[in-house]
Amino acid sequence: MRPDAMTQVDDVLETLATLNDEQRSLVLDFARMLRARSGTMVPDDLSPAGKQYLDWQAAVDARASRALTEFRRRVEAEGLSPDGELDRAEWPEDMAPGSKSSVST
Repeated sequence: MRPDAMTQVDDVLETLATLNDEQRSLVLDFARMLRARSGTMVPDDLSPAGKQYLDWQAAVDARASRALTEFRRRVEAEGLSPDGELDRAEWPEDMAPGSKSSVST
C-alpha cells in the first residue's frame, strides 16, 4: 500500500462506523460495483492486439455471460419474463387484439 493508503482506509472505516446498516449496505454495494467495473476495463499496459488482449476479452465475456445467466435465473425465479414480455392474458383490455382503443391524444 502507498504510505497514505492506510490513512485513507482509516478514514473510510471511521466514516462507515457513523452509518446505519442500510447506509453501510449501500456503500458496500457501491464498492462491489467499482471492483466489478475495474475488472472489465482494459488495463493500461495491455495492447489491443495479440494473445493477452484476446485472453482478457474472453475473461470479460465469460464474466458477462455468467452475470446475465444469473440475472435471468433470478428474474425467472420471481415468476417474471426475463425478456420483458407479458403473457397476453395479462394485457389490459385496450391492448387485446381487435380492441377499439386508440393511442391518439
